[in-house]
Amino acid sequence: MTGEKTYYETDYQVSQTECDMYDNGKFSFLLRRMQDAATDHLNFRSVKTSELREAKLAFAIIRMALEIRKPLRYADRIALVTWAQEPKGPYWRRNFEVRRGGELIAQAASNWVLINTETRAPLRPSAFPFNFDFAGGHEPGVRIEKARYEPTGPVREGRRTIVYSDIDVNGHCNNAVYADLFSDLCPELFEGGRVVRRYDVTYSHEAVMGDVIALETSCAGGKGWIRGRREADGKRCFEAMMETAAC
Repeated sequence: MTGEKTYYETDYQVSQTECDMYDNGKFSFLLRRMQDAATDHLNFRSVKTSELREAKLAFAIIRMALEIRKPLRYADRIALVTWAQEPKGPYWRRNFEVRRGGELIAQAASNWVLINTETRAPLRPSAFPFNFDFAGGHEPGVRIEKARYEPTGPVREGRRTIVYSDIDVNGHCNNAVYADLFSDLCPELFEGGRVVRRYDVTYSHEAVMGDVIALETSCAGGKGWIRGRREADGKRCFEAMMETAAC
């Protein structure tokens, strides 16, 4: 853990349950570890989760760009660093770096919004009643690109009901679940031990337990696209793009 309040660092060892059949770390586990690091950063450096709940506030991710330079494998020890920049417009900006033995192997940039947990309405950053130290102009090494559904091959359709195990502390489907959905619907992207190199995702509307998500996917040439809409009202939940490559 770093000594500065503006940064938070944690060490982690990749577990076997976080790896696929080729012994490569599933990229969704990185999303979960990044979320944990962001939460811990707030808890240790700014505001306790319990205080956020009492204030009826929560952070919801809107966009993320993830770049993985080298695959992670079982028992790898990694250092994950996160920091936040000054909000820009309605968005809180949080960045991540993952290093193995000092070597940068993954990085991510993300946008979040503050929401009222009762009304689910987004709030301006000025509504955050707690102190927080930002990391100035430390820019991430990856740029956020708004994910747009652009089929690259035949389109497949599917349906997925959001169940209890998909729901997180904010009462909606956790962002990493959508990454697993993508992987499950486009397994050919991982054939022969291919690994994710780039992942861009945009979240638009929440999905809660019992919602049925209508899914469209298209995968070809190591690149895939997915989008999901709530069947009940047709509102888009997410769109994402994933690129994979041989190790």
